[in-house]
Amino acid sequence: MGANRAKLSLPMRRQLAFPSAALASFVLVFTSACNCGKPIVTNTMSSIALEGDTLDFGVVAEGTSKGGKFRVNNNGRAPVNIGVIIGAGSSTDFTLGTVPTSVEAGGFIEVPVVFTPIGPGSDVGTAEILEMGGMTPLIVHLKGGPIEPFLDVLPDPVDFRPSTMPQETRMVQLKSVGTSALTINAVGVAANGNPDFSVDGPTMPTRLLPGEFVTARVVYQRSMNIMNGYMEVLSDDSDAGLRQVLLIPDRPTACSDTLDNDNDGRADFPNDPGCQNAQDDDEYNPAQCVTGAMRMCGSADGGFCSGTQACINGLWSMCNGANNPQPETCDNQDEDCNGIVDNGVSRGCWTLDAGLRGVGNCRDGMEVCSQGMWIPNCMGQVGPSAEVCGNSIDENCNGLINEGCPPIDGGCNPNGLYTLDAGRITYACCDGLGIGPLVDIDIDRFLIQNNASSVRPQPTQPQTSLLNPSPAATCPNGTFHYSRTITGTCDEIYTLTGTFVGPNTFVGQYTVEFMGQDCVGNPLCGGDDCINQTWNISAGR
Repeated sequence: MGANRAKLSLPMRRQLAFPSAALASFVLVFTSACNCGKPIVTNTMSSIALEGDTLDFGVVAEGTSKGGKFRVNNNGRAPVNIGVIIGAGSSTDFTLGTVPTSVEAGGFIEVPVVFTPIGPGSDVGTAEILEMGGMTPLIVHLKGGPIEPFLDVLPDPVDFRPSTMPQETRMVQLKSVGTSALTINAVGVAANGNPDFSVDGPTMPTRLLPGEFVTARVVYQRSMNIMNGYMEVLSDDSDAGLRQVLLIPDRPTACSDTLDNDNDGRADFPNDPGCQNAQDDDEYNPAQCVTGAMRMCGSADGGFCSGTQACINGLWSMCNGANNPQPETCDNQDEDCNGIVDNGVSRGCWTLDAGLRGVGNCRDGMEVCSQGMWIPNCMGQVGPSAEVCGNSIDENCNGLINEGCPPIDGGCNPNGLYTLDAGRITYACCDGLGIGPLVDIDIDRFLIQNNASSVRPQPTQPQTSLLNPSPAATCPNGTFHYSRTITGTCDEIYTLTGTFVGPNTFVGQYTVEFMGQDCVGNPLCGGDDCINQTWNISAGR
């Protein structure tokens, strides 16, 4: 995938420079030492040194953070006051943790650094350590990456053989499989391919963090055209900005392709006596039957699709008395007229606690139909299991990820389910279509998830998650701001702001705003207008 490729022709990014005067006033902290009755040491020389001059974080996926440390030793015989900064010109993806301001004689300190990459490429920087009264700082070189975006398409190619319906649909997954966020800018079909294909993709552009995916819907209108088609995906994938995915149509059979395949002057069913039906792929057969013979047709079991055929001049007649094929159901009938009862009939199933179904890593199984009865074995069902730290998966299916695990950044992890302390937030209004309360809100808790990159109001909130954290949620203190805008003739704006007042509690406001011609005063709404409102809330986990 080219994981070690250097970043080419990209502008300098994530750099921050400090003026020297501001550096001195902001970073260097000097304190006076107290003798406290101890004997005076004549030799008070101090000497700070580094155990290593490089801190390399390696590859860290975008949307995640990794912490590291470097050690500063005091080899002298007196304590020393120091200051540490991220050097000018360094990538802003490197940040310092809490740094001690002094090092005891003969002792050491560890300086924490956190690397949170944003965007592709490599990051470099320096940490500078200056001793009180010293002129030249010690330098630790900081490195991270390189990271790159990559696209994976499943399935590839997309095969529509065989197609039995006039219109067939396949779902295609577009997944970010690199270490940097992937931006998909456009999805469509190639103009020089088979025009029987069309693609309905997600809203563009769309940005996917590593491991995230969206789906595109490929539709095939079955025809006589056997030319291949191509779905095109335009993204910032490091290997191929434009990805073409082969779309394979279903070719018509010999008995329905308008060609005289056996050169007997006749083509296709029912004109060619070599064709049993339109799905027959062999025109070379001799006469089908002996004139005057009779046989069952459709489904041989005498059920839904059964009929009779007469042999007239060596050819079987149409199937008389048989019903048209229908989608198969679990009823011990052969509705699709293929001679097999209840073939291919299956449905999703779940045999565990109903509240866990579809939550987290829990997945439905599958049960199949046999002779009109569902076989209750629920194959492939995935139930809850013990939570595994550090993999961003909700194994125990309680709506939380990595609960009870130590936070990956060494601080307080804000992810979790926060329940409102008092009452619920409920609201309903019509946006102008006159078919009922199209805006319907019922919230009694908020789920902060995905490394605090989104908040999901529950149980009912239009358009699912609130996004765009600015700033992102932090705890046990700090402010946050999440929002989502749903555009239309009545724009809907949902905003959650707040402040952590402890490691498990925040207070803030939830606001709904409406702008547009169909929000207020539309006669179709019958007075059920959408009015801006704000609720003061507090929530804990």
